[in-house]
Amino acid sequence: MTSDEIIAGIVDREGGFSDHPNDRGGPTNHGITVKTLGAWRKLGRQATREEVRKLTVTEAADIYRHRYILGPGFDAITFEPLRVQVVDDGVLSGPYEATQTLQEALRVTADGVFGGRTKAALAGADPAVIHIRVLKARLLRYATIVRDNRSQGDFILGWTTRALGFLDDHGLPSN
Repeated sequence: MTSDEIIAGIVDREGGFSDHPNDRGGPTNHGITVKTLGAWRKLGRQATREEVRKLTVTEAADIYRHRYILGPGFDAITFEPLRVQVVDDGVLSGPYEATQTLQEALRVTADGVFGGRTKAALAGADPAVIHIRVLKARLLRYATIVRDNRSQGDFILGWTTRALGFLDDHGLPSN
């Protein structure tokens, strides 16, 4: 799966403009938050609701490519289902958190940097097992978020459905 195909899947899962009152990211469009758009455009502030509302799919795709695939180095993950899932996790939780989750699945120090140590551990691991460990960690993270902040319960069904979409009907990695 190419980066463009991964991005198209993310844009499809994220949908268009949203301004849910309990969304901690604030207004989003194509999954891009006010904070992310402000940083991407180097505004020195968060983007406004209107700036986010006017975000094009093309610019959102550029943001995903650079901030969620190339920037953290996730394009180096060769097992396609794991790469797609880690990128998706980075979109929902941030690349740093996604990297830490991957590192915990690999049972290496979780420093949030996808560097040589993480790549070496990944090269020596069963990628299907790591895929399942990442998925389990995502589900536990979502449950913890809702436990700690009940207002986030509005999103638990969507988050878990999205994560479980990375398994096929046999419980095996899928993208």
